[in-house]
Amino acid sequence: MDISLAKTFLAIMGTGTFIEAAQKLNITQTAVTSRVRSLEAQLCCTLFVRNRSGAKLTREGEVFAKYALALVQTWENARSTITTADKPE
Repeated sequence: MDISLAKTFLAIMGTGTFIEAAQKLNITQTAVTSRVRSLEAQLCCTLFVRNRSGAKLTREGEVFAKYALALVQTWENARSTITTADKPE
């Protein structure tokens, strides 16, 4: 899985809209939509209910939220550990 998909999911969850998530991630709203579609296709479910007021998590989205957070945290920890290990003492 592309970690940017989980980061995008979390940004939408945190901001409540695709537009604000795009601004937070410094990408276009079209890119956010594309990432969500890709993630939903991989998981074979709908993660958000979209309407004019924003985006709300579906039941499946609520279940995936803890995994998305764990994925991003694990990735960040691994990257930090590896970067630190490469530095000479």
